[in-house]
Amino acid sequence: MKGQRDAQIVFVAELVIVVPNWVEATTQIAGSVSNPNPQMGSFQLNGSDVTTSPSTRYIGGTVADLVAGKWVLVTARMRNGALAAETIVFTRERNEAGKAFKLEPS
Repeated sequence: MKGQRDAQIVFVAELVIVVPNWVEATTQIAGSVSNPNPQMGSFQLNGSDVTTSPSTRYIGGTVADLVAGKWVLVTARMRNGALAAETIVFTRERNEAGKAFKLEPS
């Protein structure tokens, strides 16, 4: 906030910067699929719940490839306590460069 005090010593703002609360960052998580539920479009990755939607983009595979043990890299946003997948990349083998961890909802 930028401004100055007027004659009555009241602060008058000239510039106010507001960060919208809808700004959400994406995160990436890699690991082995567990507990896949094709009917619900969900699975777990390193203990974190992951959901998919019709807008989820699949690279190197399809939703049918989300089977237990499959190694994936997911780009997602946290929504309602789960990771809402935007992109799922299927890899041929475990990629040690994609170290992953469980995300805790805030």
